[in-house]
Amino acid sequence: MGQFQQDRGETVMLQFCLASPITMNNALYSRIANRKVWLIVLMARFSKGGNFKYRMAQCMMGRYGIDELTQALMLLGCGFVLVNFFAHSGILSVFALLFMALGIFRCYSRNIAARSRELAKYQDAMVKPKAWWRLLNKKWVNRKTTIYFKCKGCGTVLNVPKGKGKILVTCPKCGAKEEKRS
Repeated sequence: MGQFQQDRGETVMLQFCLASPITMNNALYSRIANRKVWLIVLMARFSKGGNFKYRMAQCMMGRYGIDELTQALMLLGCGFVLVNFFAHSGILSVFALLFMALGIFRCYSRNIAARSRELAKYQDAMVKPKAWWRLLNKKWVNRKTTIYFKCKGCGTVLNVPKGKGKILVTCPKCGAKEEKRS
């Protein structure tokens, strides 16, 4: 058990759980002990009384934060980094950096009204792709029990159970009748 004096005059008690110095080389032992001391000091400095969380909350106060568009930009940037890992293209690196920088900018921006408008435009643009993805997932999950098809009148996606033979299907939206084989 040892003591370490910090800048602010606080004393931090340190306890080392290392193997005996007899079994280790003294130089290696001192390096490991030194690293543990600094790690413990850093942890004590930032986590004492929730100080780190408080400082982060104080830093983010009045800023926009992370939303759906920011997450999408960061994921897109990470995707470009991953593709660039195999392709080794400078253009992909630029795109990755651009998308990640834009995501970080949005996160730390204080212009909340503009970021909210951007998010609303993004959400409006993503309505159809999300609906398509949900339908694709639904088709995959129910592929053994249900057949999906579009109504010829209005384009609504309808479904019928498999194995029922010929069925007369009426569209609930436009009322068009269609005979389908299941």
